[in-house]
Amino acid sequence: QGEVTILKDQPHRLLLQATSHEPIRLQLNTVYFPGWELFIDNQSQSADQTLSQGVPTPIIEKGQHIVDLIYKQTPLMNTANAISLASSVIVFGVVVIKRRQK
Repeated sequence: QGEVTILKDQPHRLLLQATSHEPIRLQLNTVYFPGWELFIDNQSQSADQTLSQGVPTPIIEKGQHIVDLIYKQTPLMNTANAISLASSVIVFGVVVIKRRQK
């Protein structure tokens, strides 16, 4: 029905070129969780609305298309990372101060 060429396969990004002569459902074997963003020909698509058995399966129209699945951390994840970093700095500072007082 079509041909798919993997252009880039990284843990945080999957870039494909898909060519077909009729509309096809493309199964992207990456387990979906918040943070994954799907682009078809640089147009944002709703990755969570294309899910089938936990993986994105967008419908690709006939022709040649670029499919880009990118992982970006959500604002909540960024906040949690900042809290973890700040906590680590505080704990490290307390340990250093305690050692200097001895």
